[in-house]
Amino acid sequence: MAYWNFMVSQVLRITQPDEAYFWATHTGAELDLLMMKHGKRVGVEFKRADAPGMTPSMRIALADLSSTRYTWFTRASDATGLPTA
Repeated sequence: MAYWNFMVSQVLRITQPDEAYFWATHTGAELDLLMMKHGKRVGVEFKRADAPGMTPSMRIALADLSSTRYTWFTRASDATGLPTA
């Protein structure tokens, strides 16, 4: 949970979106962060894995939010300076 909180706070601080939300459907698909910036949507998913892949939830988000740019962040290695525990 600390990793997720850290990543969300850093992305929000750096990008300074006009609006930011957690996005989810009734069927369980979700995005960790959906941001609006200058009228454009950007979906963000945080994955703490060395080799993240596209999940069913991400596919649903892309289909439902078709005009959304989509990014995910991951811990590439312990040398990144990001929290690892």
